[in-house]
Amino acid sequence: MLVPLCGKTPDLLWLEERGNDVVGVELSEIAVVAFFEENDIEYEKIDGQLRHYRAIDRSLSLYCGDYFEFRGESFDAHYDRGALVAMPPDLRPHYAKHTTSLLTRDAAQLVITVEYDQGVCAGPPYSIDADEATMHWPRLRRHAWVDDTENAPPKFLEAGLEKLHEVVWLADED
Repeated sequence: MLVPLCGKTPDLLWLEERGNDVVGVELSEIAVVAFFEENDIEYEKIDGQLRHYRAIDRSLSLYCGDYFEFRGESFDAHYDRGALVAMPPDLRPHYAKHTTSLLTRDAAQLVITVEYDQGVCAGPPYSIDADEATMHWPRLRRHAWVDDTENAPPKFLEAGLEKLHEVVWLADED
């Protein structure tokens, strides 16, 4: 399972504990090392085009470096909790194309986005509407949509944002 721009999210552990071989990619080496240390996971460091941190006794690897430089095997699953919404509009097509190049044709996808009025406050996180989400990945279908205004970034609330929705997208199975 590919997890772009993973940071040190505990989602990595949750995904791995459910039987996935998890591969995250993160720019910050501080975040990568902190993930392993904070979760008391023994790892080895392997130098390469991107530095590779691999858990010794778990199915978990993190690569450190520019996501657009990451090359790997074809992944059969993709989890995006915060990467697409972190990309400015001009980088999102490149991000989606690169991610797609790393996935098998029928890869499972779970993508989480936010929708809000960017006229009130601009991202990141950026608002991704349904047309854009499905433009990047046509197999995505809206699975859930919840009001998450209370958890909006403080700058959004301070600017007067009244509604923010978190949207969960799943890829249709072929």
